[in-house]
Amino acid sequence: MNGTSPSERVVRAVSRATGNDPLELPPLFESIDPDALDASVRAMADGEISFRFAGHAVTVDSDGTVDLSEQASGEPAADSAASDD
Repeated sequence: MNGTSPSERVVRAVSRATGNDPLELPPLFESIDPDALDASVRAMADGEISFRFAGHAVTVDSDGTVDLSEQASGEPAADSAASDD
């Protein structure tokens, strides 16, 4: 990793993808604990962590690589519960 934390790389990647200033994005902590993300990536020998942030599916690999895919419209967020109403 290049000295930038995984949480910072996530915010920068989503900022570039959306064309928004990082300060215009929702706080990362509303999606995932940034300190826990950074610590988990540092501790992983192999694997990935996936979550949703600012309309994107985000995957952070054990090497710190950040991959994004845009969340399809109408696709529920990861923390949404299905309802039978």
